Amino acid sequence: MGKRVSGPIPFGGQPAYLVLMITPPNFNLAVLARLAAASVMTAGLVAGAVAAPASAHPKETIDYVALGDSYSAGLGAGSTNDFPCLKTPGSFPDRIDARKSVNLVANASCSGAITAHIPVQAVALTDDTDLVTITVGGNDLQYSTVVATCLGFTPGDCTASLRTARQYAENQLAWDLQTVFAGIQQQSDAHVVVMGYPHLFSPQFGRLGPNTAAAKAMNEATTVLNDVIESAADEAGFQYVDVTKEFRNHGIGAPDPWIHGVGADAALHPTAEGYKKGYFKTFKSEVQLNKIQKKSHSYK
Repeated sequence: MGKRVSGPIPFGGQPAYLVLMITPPNFNLAVLARLAAASVMTAGLVAGAVAAPASAHPKETIDYVALGDSYSAGLGAGSTNDFPCLKTPGSFPDRIDARKSVNLVANASCSGAITAHIPVQAVALTDDTDLVTITVGGNDLQYSTVVATCLGFTPGDCTASLRTARQYAENQLAWDLQTVFAGIQQQSDAHVVVMGYPHLFSPQFGRLGPNTAAAKAMNEATTVLNDVIESAADEAGFQYVDVTKEFRNHGIGAPDPWIHGVGADAALHPTAEGYKKGYFKTFKSEVQLNKIQKKSHSYK
């Protein structure tokens, strides 16, 4: 179990989107500030985003509830009029819901959510819930400040910021994830699938120029984050799904990127293709819905 760290979380400010980003030398940091400001989220907003359970449906379907942050909300998959959570119809939960065997009872995910918001979202779980997916942890680390440090100061400052982020992830975040996952365990005996985050950059194509080293460092930071999330999922008995393989040749800097670049409204989030071919495709190959369906109906 991770050791709990006292005191304020590093990097300060409000919860931000998962901003593991690379910035061109002439990038205006005002854009970075806009990204962080746009993601300010309170527990009250997250509470308001929890959808009410759907009406009764045939028992042969899998009751599904989606929890998490902007990566579950589908930010970047298309236009949205869902405020403040910014859910889109192109999210991977919506694609899972399109399966005949699945009924998305509630999508409680919300852009900007951190681990502290998940218990509020989890009120959507019931005794009938068969399947839960969740993405969480990226916003807790507030990578926007780390990126600003890495691109605006000396390599030594960047190294120190990344080290601090790693220590926070492996200690405080590990503790918080274990606590949140334990709460989900107590609320439901559903099959819980914890989805990881993709590496946002593809430096192997040689298109990132002087930003190549920073891109590799941020990918390594994502690996550390995913390792912490996977460890907490394993401890809770949840299924962890790694999406980095599917996204490997489709990060920023690739000929066919599945991640929105800097300057886009959904900067550093998957495109519609990313959610479809990265998240949903991996989910389909890793999660055995037929077994979940069979197990759930044996108790109904």
